[in-house]
Amino acid sequence: MKFKNFRTLTIPAVYIMSRLQYTQKFFLLSILFSIPIILGLYSFISEINIEINKTRTEKLGLHTIEPIQHLLQHVQQHRGMVIAYLGGESELEKPLLEKRQEIEQDFIDIERANQEFVSASGPENPRFKETSANLQNLKNEWDQISEKIDSGTLATSLESYRLHTALAQNILVAIAYIGDDSGLILDPYLGTYYLIDPIIRSIPLISEQLGEARGLGSMISKGRELSPDEKQTFNSILTTVNTNVGSLNRGMEIAFIENASVQENLSGGLKDVVLQTSGFLNFINKEIVDTKVFGVQSDEYYQIATKAIDGTFEFYADTSSELLLLFDQRIKELEAKRNIITLAVGLIMLFVAYLFLGFYLGLQKVIVALRQTTEEMVSGGGGASISLDTKDELGEVASLFNRLAQALTRSNMELKETLAKQLKTEEALEVRAVELEKFNRLMVGRELKMVELKKEIAELKEKLPPTS
Repeated sequence: MKFKNFRTLTIPAVYIMSRLQYTQKFFLLSILFSIPIILGLYSFISEINIEINKTRTEKLGLHTIEPIQHLLQHVQQHRGMVIAYLGGESELEKPLLEKRQEIEQDFIDIERANQEFVSASGPENPRFKETSANLQNLKNEWDQISEKIDSGTLATSLESYRLHTALAQNILVAIAYIGDDSGLILDPYLGTYYLIDPIIRSIPLISEQLGEARGLGSMISKGRELSPDEKQTFNSILTTVNTNVGSLNRGMEIAFIENASVQENLSGGLKDVVLQTSGFLNFINKEIVDTKVFGVQSDEYYQIATKAIDGTFEFYADTSSELLLLFDQRIKELEAKRNIITLAVGLIMLFVAYLFLGFYLGLQKVIVALRQTTEEMVSGGGGASISLDTKDELGEVASLFNRLAQALTRSNMELKETLAKQLKTEEALEVRAVELEKFNRLMVGRELKMVELKKEIAELKEKLPPTS
């Protein structure tokens, strides 16, 4: 019953296929088999291309963050220099002017990088407008600070510190925005994610917290008594920096586990950052938090702080370079994977087409052989058969045809023999008929002679005289 149901289900397929030539059958089957393969390949390649584009967007985001990081570093340096200049170090006037020129160049580089990022990623994204507005606000804040410096209205170090710190905080926000817009913060690979986090969060935060400590300490003169509020402020900075350094360490440990080359290239820089930062924090703890009177010169304090801050930016540069290498490596691997899969599928499809062609040509060979053998049989050739070097169903068809041909040949020979026998019989009958006819003629002649003899005897009897 089940077999009958299956046969019923196959009736439409049999009906369609039985009305198509083999070229049409092969073409139809090839199309039907190719559709899911092409769709699957398209979906797979699309996913790889999406991943490649995401990685390239992350690279663009990283390139955009780079000049913003430079801006952060230069603003921090400008903050410390202005504090020292307002504190009486007039020899810093020329370095301050040079630093301002560096910052102006930073804004030019930021604008150029942002335009490239927006153009490559798609300007229709509304977040890009918000990010561009944030970057423009940074420029406006900087222009206000520059104007106050030029006009001489930036009178106190504390006011300068607050303005610069507000600008630095907004720079950190801008970095976070770029990290969101470029997808850096959503990177799915642990080995790169924990390198991205220091670039968009840990290192900028640590450098700014250290910069704030540098600025605040530079405003304290040697021998001045420290207030509880000042100690509390520095103690809060110590706690926050320690927390962020611990987060940086944990993240980098994961990155090191995921990629041995990252550990080889960055472990030394990370160790230096931790040592320099810890050294500066211990210095703050000893000279400010745990003492009543500030016991060091401002320039000495500034140099110690600057060494620690510069170390964080050096580590940022090394981490950024390493991350770019990993992005490039990821893109190459994805492209290689895409190319290998495309090539493999292409070769498989070509091989399948090659097999289809071989099957079709083999079928054509059988058809030609059947046609030729049939024509030989029709024309009277005996002993015709098909010889195929195949073990599939076509070979079985040829074998059956050969059996049929042999049977027909035997039947034909038997028929010829029968006909020959019949011909011989007919010839013998004809001979006997001729002989019989001759015999009949002879017998008829004898009968006629006997009649004549009888008539002659009767006439002689009549002529003889009667006896007495």
